[in-house]
Amino acid sequence: MKSLLKFAAALLFLLPILTSGCLPCPCDAQIANELPAGYMRLRVLDGATDKPIEGACAVVPEAGIEAYTDTRGFTPVMELPCIKDEGLNALLPYNEGRVTLIVYAEGYVPYLLLYCRVLPGTERETPTVYMWRDDGSLPVFEVIEAPPLSWAAELAQKYKP
Repeated sequence: MKSLLKFAAALLFLLPILTSGCLPCPCDAQIANELPAGYMRLRVLDGATDKPIEGACAVVPEAGIEAYTDTRGFTPVMELPCIKDEGLNALLPYNEGRVTLIVYAEGYVPYLLLYCRVLPGTERETPTVYMWRDDGSLPVFEVIEAPPLSWAAELAQKYKP
């Protein structure tokens, strides 16, 4: 009887997944808190030579976006979800979104930009991504983008003892 109940419980859990054709996305809860979309294009350059990298792939995992660079190292303009950072917003109202940006290029170390700022309803000035040749010494090059200085200064003032 216990086996039958376990099977029925598993079936009830799996039935919506099997009929929808996809697994639930762990970021669905975050995406529900979106602001209006923001827009961005990247420029991807070789960090040693400043030459454009053609064919680099920029990925935004939260949105399933992939965009490839052209001969000048530019991606097309990407429409990005503007996912609120509830942690920052709890400290002080924060009206920008954040996404993860990963850039891949053949022969280069993957570039990971965590907490990439997305400006709701506007196109962000083109950030430049500098990639470094993969010599085996570094698994990933990671950067963490801070909130705007004005927001950080206001936060520091708010909590000043």
